[in-house]
Amino acid sequence: MRDWILVLPEITLALTLSGLLACEIAYRGERVRLVSAIALVGLAAAFLQTVVARRYIGAEPAAGSLAIDGLSSYFRLFFIALAFLVSAMTVFTREIAIRQRTEYFAFVTAGALAMCFAAASADFMMAFLSLQFLNLVGYFMAGYSKERSVSTEAAVKFMVFGAASSVVLLYAVAVLFSVSGTLDIYAISAAMRAQPPTYVTSLMVIVLIYVSLSFYLGVFPMHLWVPDVLQGVPMPTAAFLALGLPAAGFSVLLRLFMAVFSSKGTEAQALWPFFGTGGWEEVLALASGATMLAGALLALRQSSAKRMLAGLVVSHLGLLLLGVLVLNENGIAAVLFNLTAQLFALVGVFCSLSFLYDRLGTDRLEHFGGVLYRAIPECVCLILFLACFVGFPPFPGFLGRFLLIGAAVREQWYFLAIIATLSTVIGIAAFLRLAHSLGGPIPDERVQGFESGGAITGQRMFLLLLLIPLGMMTLFAHAAIDWAHRSLQFQLW
Repeated sequence: MRDWILVLPEITLALTLSGLLACEIAYRGERVRLVSAIALVGLAAAFLQTVVARRYIGAEPAAGSLAIDGLSSYFRLFFIALAFLVSAMTVFTREIAIRQRTEYFAFVTAGALAMCFAAASADFMMAFLSLQFLNLVGYFMAGYSKERSVSTEAAVKFMVFGAASSVVLLYAVAVLFSVSGTLDIYAISAAMRAQPPTYVTSLMVIVLIYVSLSFYLGVFPMHLWVPDVLQGVPMPTAAFLALGLPAAGFSVLLRLFMAVFSSKGTEAQALWPFFGTGGWEEVLALASGATMLAGALLALRQSSAKRMLAGLVVSHLGLLLLGVLVLNENGIAAVLFNLTAQLFALVGVFCSLSFLYDRLGTDRLEHFGGVLYRAIPECVCLILFLACFVGFPPFPGFLGRFLLIGAAVREQWYFLAIIATLSTVIGIAAFLRLAHSLGGPIPDERVQGFESGGAITGQRMFLLLLLIPLGMMTLFAHAAIDWAHRSLQFQLW
């Protein structure tokens, strides 16, 4: 019975998905459709159940294939909250037609379910299958607007990169199984300590795991799909993929690095020394630096708001790798704090851009001239959300970047700290380009068509609600950071 309670959020997500599918099958032209309510109520119920289930953390249900601990609890809350916000955002956008919303909500719910299982996986095969399920959902979401060529291109690129990632991850699973004789993550750790692998084996496993997960993380060398896919998908899908896939990748990467390849240090030091040998530090350092610079430079030269934002996302994901590189409690807690701030900031950015795209029919910066004077609330919210994301003080995005760079400096990664600071400056320059274009002196004729009404009022309320948690994280930053630290205290290893 206790096992059922521990996986109740996933059961609720599965029931919500079933309800959405049944609602679509039984639809016969009713005047009132309940798909939005079913999706939002189901996701809200799963979120509340995850909050309640935190009292049971420290257990391994489903025959030990899942680990319900602080880390999985944090990511379950993150993924369900993301699905809820994206579903709410879908209600206001014109990019997702009303007749197509049932299947779209089903994709979002299925994606959240796959991410939750990936975050809680204590078995390598469970993690692999969860990520493949997420691949499938992401492929369908990337090609959702099949009448547009850019959407088809996005789906093909997502499929190619996802397939390559799956093959490499399967090789990593095979090597780990040959070394340890088991697929249980914690049993693998015990087997590797009892009989340490050779340097070549350790390096091979780490490189294979990193390269395969770099697709989900959106970092070098698999970061090239991010700009093309985000450009070709609707704004809600862009928010879901830009936030959900990297967070799923980090949830698996953190568990593997902490549970399999590191050992817990003393409480005074809060260090997690890396177990055995292998050039993992050089691999992550190279990837982090290359990702930060590539993303920032990509964002600086874009004339498309979506591609500019994709570059900023890639650069920020490279920054998050610093928290994994230092491999201590402060660094990992900084990653979780950044992801929380990024959740509300990026959803707010994409929601604001969705409003502009619905009315302009384009996301090119040269067509944004005069928008600021016609849509003041949306443009102000867009500027505030972007300022938080790129690291303007006093927003939580600035504090998150400061924590990550500070953790790198304490571990003497000075070169990476310089690159992180430089990429932040370049990202701010790109943000200023976008902000300047909103108040351009030559209004586009399409701006004249901005109308007002109940839908716009609801969207503005949604944007204002997204600003509240960012304001709370700014005022009570210490409590937010402390919560991130507590999410690591129940790690099972």
